[in-house]
Amino acid sequence: MWEYLTHQLHQNPLHGVPLFEELSYDEARRFLKNASTLALRAGERLARTGDMGDEAFVLLSGNIEIRDRHGSILARFAKGAVVGEMAYLAATPRSADIVITRDAEVLVLTKDMFRKTIERDPSVASKVLLNLNLILSERLLATTAQLSAHTTQGF
Repeated sequence: MWEYLTHQLHQNPLHGVPLFEELSYDEARRFLKNASTLALRAGERLARTGDMGDEAFVLLSGNIEIRDRHGSILARFAKGAVVGEMAYLAATPRSADIVITRDAEVLVLTKDMFRKTIERDPSVASKVLLNLNLILSERLLATTAQLSAHTTQGF
């Protein structure tokens, strides 16, 4: 899997993928041992609003948009981005659609994969969980800034 990811990302997967920050080469290899990938075409939906989500995804190639139920674009992401993490972590229905806008390949991270990592390699699991929390925090800060700017424009 490691060689495949290196080829798809055109770089060492430890660089440019926030999910793997602070992981050593061996730790990342162990974490990805049971990972799988999924190829999708432009226009396909990786996830739909309201679906239960027990996977998160790392974009290996292509582009995606996050859209609300009315089709409005909430965010755009490219190679290296992690998406679907909110439903993955919270075991809640998906809050938006994940739409492929340029043919893409994604790394699929399942809850079962994460549970196995917790059992056999808790230090790696804690690093990945910290990275997911940091990703969520950065997105919350960006959303807060956008909402703040939008709110102040209305006055």
